[in-house]
Amino acid sequence: MEFSGKVVLIKSSQIIDIVRHSLSKIDARLVDHGERVGYIAKKIYEQCPDKSELDFSKLFVLCVLHDIGAYKTSEIDDMLRFESETPFDHSLYGYLFLKNTTHLSEYAEAILYHHTDYSVLAEINCRYSRYAEIIHLADRADIIINSSAQELSSLEKMKGSKFSPQYVDALLSAQSKHGIVEKILSGEYRTENEAVIDSLNIREDEIMDYLKLLVYAIDFRSPYTVTHTADTAIISMELGTLLGLNSHDMQALYIGAFLHDIGKIAISHDILDKPGRLTPEEFDIIKHHIPEGEEILRGVVSDEICDIALRHHEKLDGSGYSKGIKGEELTLPQRIVAVADILSALSQERSYKSAFPKEKVISILVEMRDSGFLCKRVVDTACENYDLILNNTAKSHDPVKTMYEKLLDEYKQHKENEA
Repeated sequence: MEFSGKVVLIKSSQIIDIVRHSLSKIDARLVDHGERVGYIAKKIYEQCPDKSELDFSKLFVLCVLHDIGAYKTSEIDDMLRFESETPFDHSLYGYLFLKNTTHLSEYAEAILYHHTDYSVLAEINCRYSRYAEIIHLADRADIIINSSAQELSSLEKMKGSKFSPQYVDALLSAQSKHGIVEKILSGEYRTENEAVIDSLNIREDEIMDYLKLLVYAIDFRSPYTVTHTADTAIISMELGTLLGLNSHDMQALYIGAFLHDIGKIAISHDILDKPGRLTPEEFDIIKHHIPEGEEILRGVVSDEICDIALRHHEKLDGSGYSKGIKGEELTLPQRIVAVADILSALSQERSYKSAFPKEKVISILVEMRDSGFLCKRVVDTACENYDLILNNTAKSHDPVKTMYEKLLDEYKQHKENEA
């Protein structure tokens, strides 16, 4: 089940803000990197003789998303070494995410090849090679600018080998005219980028694509969490329907539930997927996904959606985290996501446990209800309609599982072809 109405509660500029804020959480060294690459690409584009053959809106979004597949510290180390010749798994991850989860599928090869040298790319049949060439050059230009060298002129000697001659010339021309280095180092580039983001032509039906891209980038890191967010959103919608929420509340509920774990993009995969019991220190790190999520969402989406997303670990008696909110402060949609999140986690296999049977799931929910943690109305509805809710959830999340399996198969095939 998905919300069938228009996504009118999030604007196109807001979804890009969510994307870039989320990506900045992957690694502190990547903060604002995609945004800076977008700015540099814009300056290259403005000086390009072939700009009429490029869709700038798509180019800018691809720049923001180009590191969507970066998860591993070792790989980020390589990404930030200009001289590295290491194959980049994150290019493949990012390509597969875009290809399988978004409307940008036909542009996905630009992400796959965004670390491929110009001389090599010239021999590859890539329809969107120009986009890959610009992203490759802009990506490395940003690394140079933020290094001790800061001299873009060093790219001259790599024309025709690593980088496209016409795009290197365009970059150096833009530096001469507009002072790219100085504007990036001063942060002045952000003002220009804001205007770009506000003008991007992102359709309403594309907004959920970007949300799903981020969510799958988080959930697909582990085979145990592949459908967790989808299940939480589906269960929330099932409960919302049974409890008679109106159209506005249903839409806010769906988006909030879909964003509820967005802060986990900042949490180490090793902790999220630990096979045993977490230490107190590790659990404190896990709990930090709420404030991390708040940094991503607050001021970007409405407070209503933000609170639905971020209060799923609060308890009615005030014993939850991260703010100890209790009682009537917790709205019905917020209470629904809290129950849906627990129901999803209990009914699924995890790295540290097997899936619990129906009787055990219900007994835990009832115990939490009777202890004053969870809303009686929501828990009773969930328990009374357990089979209906879980059956509908299983049917609805099948496409997500299929997508994940396809992504894994394609990844393995690409790696085998490289070997």
